[in-house]
Amino acid sequence: AARPLVSSLRGVASQRLAARHRSTSAVSFLLEGDGATPVAAARRLAEAFPGEEPGVVLYLTRGTGPTAAAVGEAMAEHTGDALLLGVSAHAGVICDDQEVQLGDDTAPLSSIAVLALPQRVGVVRPFQALNWEGVPPLGRGGSWVDLALDPDREVAPSCLLLADASILSHADISIDQYLSFIDQRLAGSGAKSGKPHTVIGGLTLGGQSYVDGTVAKLKSCGLVFESTSVSALVAQGAEPYADEMEITGIAEGGVVTHLDGQPAIERITEISEREDRPSGELFLGLKVDDAAVDHSQLDRSGRPEYLIRKLIARTDSGACVLMGGVSNDDVLEEGQTCKLHIFSRPSVLKQLREAAEADLQAHSGRPPDAAFIVCCGARGFNLFNASGVEAETLNEAWGDVPTIGFFAAGEFGPVGLRTFAHAYTNTVLALRFPEA
Repeated sequence: AARPLVSSLRGVASQRLAARHRSTSAVSFLLEGDGATPVAAARRLAEAFPGEEPGVVLYLTRGTGPTAAAVGEAMAEHTGDALLLGVSAHAGVICDDQEVQLGDDTAPLSSIAVLALPQRVGVVRPFQALNWEGVPPLGRGGSWVDLALDPDREVAPSCLLLADASILSHADISIDQYLSFIDQRLAGSGAKSGKPHTVIGGLTLGGQSYVDGTVAKLKSCGLVFESTSVSALVAQGAEPYADEMEITGIAEGGVVTHLDGQPAIERITEISEREDRPSGELFLGLKVDDAAVDHSQLDRSGRPEYLIRKLIARTDSGACVLMGGVSNDDVLEEGQTCKLHIFSRPSVLKQLREAAEADLQAHSGRPPDAAFIVCCGARGFNLFNASGVEAETLNEAWGDVPTIGFFAAGEFGPVGLRTFAHAYTNTVLALRFPEA
């Protein structure tokens, strides 16, 4: 019964005053409960940018409150030529060090999370798909072709991709195939920078999008950042355990039949029953071969080399089945190297903290100017039985970085040079604006 009062107080506290983030010029805020209205979101945004317009506004709506369209239309009246992108994210939203998630009975019934980026974010192009037939064109004068044909770009382009979870049941295309379409549009662009392109995002539960004034039932939408430095954090939450193995047999449906010439379960049991095995759930890490998109001059640092999949079942013949919901047939190959991993609460936080600290070190101690998080819906409150645990971990590593995000039914992020759909993962798009 106390939750509405707590929610109201926390909502007021989470409406971060512009002065708090003045050093970065980005602003994030969270509206909850009765305060989560389109008018309140528009007013708060106007207060954050008095006498000026933001460059880009990202927002997420959750629960029984206003639709993404209603919020976008209200904010558009006060933001001039700013680029607005919003989606429904009913599994939960994240703002700074707060998480509001499905599964937490104390969470408010409605929420709006907003991240406003200043004009110095540079060139940003939107896109919005009405079907799964290829990659939609870029808006605001952008062109995928122009991106691909410009290897001298000083900054490698990056993409925030939001898609509806209905693609998981689509008969003609898998999510990993769709991600490969995006990779193909961006591969090689910005090679002069020495950095690979980046795609971060995830599958939302909600189904509505508002992109630069257009409302649609969500298939996919997103933004391409052409001049802002972006880094990706992909924290899969599982630590490697034991030696590498070779996949010597596979079958359709994400099934590994043999490892090192033995029935898969037999080989896994040999390893997992060792006395030195840490506690936690067994996952299988698949070493990704990105030779097909290899650009040897590109820096892979900070990116995992193993794609982690949960072991969910065994067959009577001794095969093991990898977690469904995301495509596995597209990533499994005979002769592929793999390694067992252990997933646990401590490893989840350790990986996320180490990834954030490594990102900070790679940028000479400069924290991101803003960030967008996509976290698996099985993490957060549903893993820790407490809200804000992972958001606070990032906050401890980076300090006060304006951040929003959502809980997803599948997360997108790079392994090596390729983009994959993940599970049980926290992916982060970290933005560093050009110097003013």
